[in-house]
Amino acid sequence: MQADNRGGMGGDVQPQPIDRRVERLEKRVAKLEELPAMLEGLTGQILQLRAEMGTEFSDQRSEMRTMAGELRGEMHAMGEGIVTQLRGEMHVMRDGVVKQLREEIGEMHAHGMSRVLELHDTVMAELRTIKVEIHDNVVSELRIIKGRLPARRPRRRGE
Repeated sequence: MQADNRGGMGGDVQPQPIDRRVERLEKRVAKLEELPAMLEGLTGQILQLRAEMGTEFSDQRSEMRTMAGELRGEMHAMGEGIVTQLRGEMHVMRDGVVKQLREEIGEMHAHGMSRVLELHDTVMAELRTIKVEIHDNVVSELRIIKGRLPARRPRRRGE
């Protein structure tokens, strides 16, 4: 196959007359001459788009910084609120625990004192019983000892 005048591959094509070829070339050159203006237009549009996007991105970054600062402030305030709330709850819980411990200690003290008094009464009763037994044993031993002693003579007043 042979290349045709249009630069493509084709069969046997008759060559075009020169004036037609010149006319086609002039049209192509005219279109090519329009390209720089079109490129300048596109370049201007691209530069304008770039500037607008840069401004938009800058605005977005600025807005995000502002939002981040606000968010930090809100989080800080929430953190302080939570800390305050937790402290309050801990004080309430502590007060409840202290009250409960005091009640339990009071109950244990009352029970302990009751038991101490009970044991005191038991010990005192045992001591009375032991005292009576010791007294009775001493009296009994004294009688035995008295029974073994020789009879005494009455004393005279001057002796």
